[in-house]
Amino acid sequence: MKRFFAKLLCAAMLLAVPAGSADASKYGGGESYADANFRDLSQTLVLMDGISIETPKILEEYAKMNYCEIYKEKFQDDFEWSQFRKLVLQKVQSKKEYYRNLYQISGVIFLGRYNFDTQDFPFIKDSALVNVGSLELHRFKRQSMETIGLRTFCDSVGAVPVFPDHYVFELNQPLTFDRLKLPMEEAKQLLERMDRMENEDRRLYVRFRMRVISVFPMAPENFNANASVRLRGELTAIDIFLDRDLTQPFATVEVK
Repeated sequence: MKRFFAKLLCAAMLLAVPAGSADASKYGGGESYADANFRDLSQTLVLMDGISIETPKILEEYAKMNYCEIYKEKFQDDFEWSQFRKLVLQKVQSKKEYYRNLYQISGVIFLGRYNFDTQDFPFIKDSALVNVGSLELHRFKRQSMETIGLRTFCDSVGAVPVFPDHYVFELNQPLTFDRLKLPMEEAKQLLERMDRMENEDRRLYVRFRMRVISVFPMAPENFNANASVRLRGELTAIDIFLDRDLTQPFATVEVK
């Protein structure tokens, strides 16, 4: 389960609607979204002008990530590397590089006892999000500072990394997602289904989908593996599933 990085702001209201409704596909098919990963986020950072690709150490690591075989072929030759460097710069500056701005992250929610007055399940076990202004989109996992060079793109194990490994997505409006509204009959059916699945802790799986609109610029002198990149955008959908692999949809949440 990915952990969510949050800060408190004012509330946004959400309503649960059945999966498969028109709102479920409002923002396009699932193939448009991808799990947040280091390489894609680094491209987004560069192509959305979060950092200047003209800085030599940034261009070199960018080339390693995206053109590994060509990089290894050209880097040892001063003239060929100079020409290749110019081509990479031109592609980035003209925005001809492909980059992603649609991402998704997933997590777990736990349902408390059904509230018959409000007809909803509150989220328990610290799985509720209340007045959240940002989500942690990606963090490179390392066990100690000694393992900082373990990123393995382009045979670079042990090299001192340049691109930040921490990405935070700041919402254009705050998010409250702390309960699942269901009519009594549907709530009863859900609990019965969980019993059949031996889902004793009433666990559901949630997927957040988001669109990156802009990136906060970073100064080259502050650009390193320990820095945090701040992206800004909008939450486009919240989907709830019965299974960890996100293959059994249960509900889609309308984001207002």
